[in-house]
Amino acid sequence: MAWIGWRGILPGALLLLGLVGLVGGSLLVARRRWPGRPARLSGGRFQFLPALLLFFSLSAALIAFGELGWLPRSADGQPPGQMFTALALVLLATQVAWGL
Repeated sequence: MAWIGWRGILPGALLLLGLVGLVGGSLLVARRRWPGRPARLSGGRFQFLPALLLFFSLSAALIAFGELGWLPRSADGQPPGQMFTALALVLLATQVAWGL
């Protein structure tokens, strides 16, 4: 949103709505795999995927809260949480590149 200049309440609300769906999906994946992973499901690094998706959704929620006006913007006018969201995207891309 910030890269293309689309800001305001509507983009923040749409982002927050999408993140609610992401949290729900990652919790469902986590519930399937923990505490005991079924033998038919792969293990290894994929076990961390729900945690990484939750980290991404919570960090991106800071951006949505900033767009909705619930959190103050930084001194340069940017919404909060962009560095955390960038870190989460790098972690997710690394997991995908290494293979889940």
